[in-house]
Amino acid sequence: MFEFIVVLLIAAAGWFYWSKKNNDIEGSSSIPEAKQPPETPQPEPSIEEPEVTAAEPEPVKTEQVVTELDEAVNEIPEDSALRRHFLQNQAAQDQKDIDSSASADAKDSVVEPVKPVMTTTEIPVEKEVKRDVIQQLVAETEATMPPRPTDSTLKRHYDTQLMSIVLSKLQESK
Repeated sequence: MFEFIVVLLIAAAGWFYWSKKNNDIEGSSSIPEAKQPPETPQPEPSIEEPEVTAAEPEPVKTEQVVTELDEAVNEIPEDSALRRHFLQNQAAQDQKDIDSSASADAKDSVVEPVKPVMTTTEIPVEKEVKRDVIQQLVAETEATMPPRPTDSTLKRHYDTQLMSIVLSKLQESK
């Protein structure tokens, strides 16, 4: 099928080439130069150019631009990854709006500084006790991190980050 289309394209290109070549030959030799009627000069139409004055530019209508952007932003993407990021971004913005309104209402509240959970950890020699200490470190670290994601790729990154933090705490305690 592909070969048939290629042959048709080559035939069409050849036909256009030969028809253009025949038109060029017929057009140049059909009327000799001596028999062509003399050209009469035609008067050029006078076109008056309008006066250009320095006018102030019209202000941009921001309402129309803003509504067009709002309409474009409010569309939820169909791709799963884009949709997830879009919804997370909207949830974060909503949370930010809620937090800012709550903080404006509660200006008198006092915020206490966060104290570090663990400074150093003694790692025992026994296997079971050592495992319990490591599990305790993992639990404490998970408590300070955001909730575990459901997406497989994000889970893998979350686990990697969690383990790197736990390992760094273990290295600091030695």
